[in-house]
Amino acid sequence: MRRYGLLPSALVLAVVVTACNGGGGTGATTTAPPTTSEPATTTAPPTTTEPPETTEPPAAELALTSPAFSEGEDVPVEFSCDGANANPPLEWTGVPEGTEQLALLLEDPDAPGATFVHWVVHGIDRAAGGVGSGEVPEGATEGPNHAGAPGYFGPCPPPGPAHRYIFTLFALGSAPDVDAGTAPQEYRAAFEAVALAEVSLLGMYGVGG
Repeated sequence: MRRYGLLPSALVLAVVVTACNGGGGTGATTTAPPTTSEPATTTAPPTTTEPPETTEPPAAELALTSPAFSEGEDVPVEFSCDGANANPPLEWTGVPEGTEQLALLLEDPDAPGATFVHWVVHGIDRAAGGVGSGEVPEGATEGPNHAGAPGYFGPCPPPGPAHRYIFTLFALGSAPDVDAGTAPQEYRAAFEAVALAEVSLLGMYGVGG
């Protein structure tokens, strides 16, 4: 009789175990779908457009030429003491800003003893583009030469090798410190003291010896 008394306890235990395992559900495990994170939106900083750089064209350089001869060539005889003794035509370009007046010199650095000054002109209008043969620019002043008089004195070397004759154009920022008493050899220094730019043209001239 006592063996049969154990049966109800076994049934109770079975029911309890079943209830714990079954619990009225299906027993399936549900997993929440993964959450997807939206990628962070990055905003590029606004681009600024730089204005294009403007490049100023280079300023033209002061240039001096002659229709009568080219750099390093012989000065035609008509512009010498053996000819008409008239100054050759000259042309120039590239006068710089700030120029008040122009000046000209003609020098022979090969003369015996010292440089011989053949021509001095100052007070030339900055707007002038040149000077014609045998002419003096309007309003300009001619200084003394080493031949002893104001004005042009052409190439006149002694017999022997050709001499160099250098025409120099000066762009002056102000009036040079010269007067009636200035000696021919003093003009170069006076011009250079106030020059903004200068340029030279070389001509050759000689007579056989």
